[in-house]
Amino acid sequence: NSPHTCFSQFVLPKIPRKELAESLKWKMKEQMRFPPEEAVLEYRLLELIGGGKVPQFSTLVTALPRNIVDRYLEVLPRAGPSAFVPACVPFSISAMSHALSLSNHDLVVVVDIGHSITEIAFYSDGTLSFLRKIAFGGQTLNQALVHPLVTERGSVALTMDEAEEAKREENLLDAGSQNVVAAKIEVSKLYALARPELEKLTSELKRSFDYYAEEHGTNVARIFLTGGTSRLKGLTEFLEQKFEL
Repeated sequence: NSPHTCFSQFVLPKIPRKELAESLKWKMKEQMRFPPEEAVLEYRLLELIGGGKVPQFSTLVTALPRNIVDRYLEVLPRAGPSAFVPACVPFSISAMSHALSLSNHDLVVVVDIGHSITEIAFYSDGTLSFLRKIAFGGQTLNQALVHPLVTERGSVALTMDEAEEAKREENLLDAGSQNVVAAKIEVSKLYALARPELEKLTSELKRSFDYYAEEHGTNVARIFLTGGTSRLKGLTEFLEQKFEL
């Protein structure tokens, strides 16, 4: 997942597969912040029923710069199997709703909270239909948690390592917790630092859900959380309360 990754959807006539990637690359040109010749594409074709004699396909496309893909291709063989196929996150998790026996008619949203980017993927009728990225992740919370606080012992602040450990070990959304992190700061005080960033995340999610409902007339039925930062203690309950889901 990268801030440069972009996603779109097109309707295309039936064309030879060898021409498809090149056609999609130039269709994505306006959305890419990098030259089309540097793009790596992944796509899915869904045939549209009816609408004329010429077959048409709804095409879901994701694109990202080749240098990012190459960086992973260099590292992954050292750490894993000798044979693997890179896959864009929204496509690799597209079978989730089937695996969990959900109705294909439900609107399912997968919120992937990574280190610096959160990806919001909408699956309608079991198919990826909309994707949005927002600038929020574990790094955002770390930067909030290392903000200096004034206490009776003077100004104190967590280091980045201490902030990372606090996220892993403590429920930072428990405003009443008297646990002390790194023998410096009570969790209740860290709650005051973390909550504004989580409120911003909630606002961006709500904006995305409202936009989709306005465009497609469908409300979110279920939300799945994934990504490292989704393991933050108390986050699931926090979002359940906000969205009543």
